[in-house]
Amino acid sequence: MLYLIMSVLLMAWLFLSFKSFEIYKIKTFQAIVINYLVCVPTGIFFSGKLSHFTSVSLSTPWLPNAIILGAIFISTFYIMAITAQKAGVSTASVANRVSFVLPVLFSLFFIDKNYDSLRPLTYVGLFLVIPATILSSYKSDHTPDFPKKTRYTLVFIVVLMSGLIDIGLKYTEQGLSEQDQKIFPIFVFFSAFCFGALALIFQLVRGKQQFQLKSIWGGLYLGIPNYFSLYFILKAINHFPGSLVFSLLNIGIIISSTFLSIILFKEKLSKLNYFGIAIALIAIYLIL
Repeated sequence: MLYLIMSVLLMAWLFLSFKSFEIYKIKTFQAIVINYLVCVPTGIFFSGKLSHFTSVSLSTPWLPNAIILGAIFISTFYIMAITAQKAGVSTASVANRVSFVLPVLFSLFFIDKNYDSLRPLTYVGLFLVIPATILSSYKSDHTPDFPKKTRYTLVFIVVLMSGLIDIGLKYTEQGLSEQDQKIFPIFVFFSAFCFGALALIFQLVRGKQQFQLKSIWGGLYLGIPNYFSLYFILKAINHFPGSLVFSLLNIGIIISSTFLSIILFKEKLSKLNYFGIAIALIAIYLIL
């Protein structure tokens, strides 16, 4: 159960970190790229032996998955950060967590092929995900550069991309040994760093960005918990039934990130937002 608790706390920390970037004027994309670079030595140090890292070859079965997930990771992370900054931490966390519907459906229809066992309440839960996402992200105020349509678009992109990540993790986790659970996140993050670094260098060369030293600090306090958040999720999935893990993980992240955002950032939620969060929790419970 400790793995699950640590996953919840670390994931909540990530959402709060995104919001802090906006407050302290840290360039979000630069900090995210550096964060993935920080994840690599963190993972190597934690795995205990550099030989474990160098023993991976092109024939390693999970390596292509790690590379693809890396590309999806940095794209999702950036969109999630913008969503947390502009639409709120609670909105971003709800969007990120209700995305678990996609891996649930993927498992039912393509891995377990057990969709005939779905109960009526499960269908109700799946249906409730849509109003939960809309209501939790609703804001009556808007600015010309960030209208409501853009907010909803970002939210649904977060749902889709986060769902793809969960599908990739669940699919890959089935073939990982205990040692691979420590190494696999390193290659995911290294892949994400490579894709991000190429994009950042391109922007710097074209003069569209200037490097900011504060981004290094942002990358540090985001990167270390980021590595362990993925590691603890993999450990939790390995030790407990997936339905229990995803249920408690999603509920815990939504509640903790919302609670902390209200305390630390004075984030204001409307009655509709609270209603949407409540529906999201009910939906998660019914589905899992």
